[in-house]
Amino acid sequence: MKKAPTLATLAINATVIYVVAFILTTVVHELAHALASLALGGKPVLYHNHVANIVELPIGDVIPVKLAGPVVSLLQALALTPLVLRRRRRDLTQLLFLWLTALGYNNFLGYLFTGPFAAAGDIGAATRLAELPMLAIVALSLVGIGTQLAVIWHLRRPFLSFAFDEAQLATADGRKRVMLHVLMAPFVLGSIVFTLLSLPSPALISLVYPLMSGLPFIMPWQAAANPNTRVGVVASDGQAAVFVSWLAIAVLVALAAFNQFVLKPGIAF
Repeated sequence: MKKAPTLATLAINATVIYVVAFILTTVVHELAHALASLALGGKPVLYHNHVANIVELPIGDVIPVKLAGPVVSLLQALALTPLVLRRRRRDLTQLLFLWLTALGYNNFLGYLFTGPFAAAGDIGAATRLAELPMLAIVALSLVGIGTQLAVIWHLRRPFLSFAFDEAQLATADGRKRVMLHVLMAPFVLGSIVFTLLSLPSPALISLVYPLMSGLPFIMPWQAAANPNTRVGVVASDGQAAVFVSWLAIAVLVALAAFNQFVLKPGIAF
């Protein structure tokens, strides 16, 4: 007898995929910092959630090094956006692409938004080193939060399309339950797991960021109650919600081990 998909299974798979995507996004982000520093004559050491420079760089070179991580995260999101909007399969690969897209945007726009409040953040530090007036930094922050809300609003339907029963899409409560399991639960639970994997951290923002960056997800979760949200959304075959993916769990364990035993001690370039 074929096993029926469940929202609980979907939530487990989505949470595992979320943490995998967050680790991958973070590694690529930090690697961009390290390679930018190396290209400008620095001697970077790549860690699990930051890059240290053995050789102090001139301020003019520090700015592009600070910006390299967020810019590469944005490029990651832009490259994957057409894929997540056009690909019709609703399997775990699609869910990975979707989370890599959302987190890539968050990594750029979140740092843009926190610029006025987090001088230690990548964009906050770069704008201060560039001696931008606070009015300009605040303006960039408003652009960041506005764009971030717009992005996650447009990604609400790809997330909702992981519903596996038309009955789930037919009611406001059904749509919100799907979004709770595929979007909100992975964000909350996955952020806690990732934060624990990030310990210790030299900067408080690295620990606060995972939970804070996903707060815009609350909007599409609540907005799922609006009937317009289901326009163009067709229930999937439930492939992502039938069995807990041991492959995804194995990938997560491997990445967590790499994070703990390779990146935490540091990789010198």
